[in-house]
Amino acid sequence: MNYIRTLREERQWSRRELASKVKISEQNIYLLESGRVKLMPKHVASFCAAFNVKPDRLLAKRRGRQPQPVPASYIDFISEAVIEASVKQSKRTGAAAQALRQKLRYAAARAKDGIGLR
Repeated sequence: MNYIRTLREERQWSRRELASKVKISEQNIYLLESGRVKLMPKHVASFCAAFNVKPDRLLAKRRGRQPQPVPASYIDFISEAVIEASVKQSKRTGAAAQALRQKLRYAAARAKDGIGLR
């Protein structure tokens, strides 16, 4: 069974409920769950937020299986999406927005390398 379906059923959500949370169609949820299409990197952050899980857990094939390492391209894409969302939400512009981006990219790089922040 597809792990997205498992996570959805654990929460007792319908496909329609999940679709509204991640902002994709109910048909696409069905296609993901049936394995006919793969989860695109641009949707990983939405699913992680909806299920409140980390990407490695989301991308695990089934419960009980060790999560597979998350590809660096996913981590980079998700990091950039989070950075841009944070900057937008902070309503900073110009130099202040650039400074916030730099701090967040530094934190993302440290986390990716497994190094804690000071």
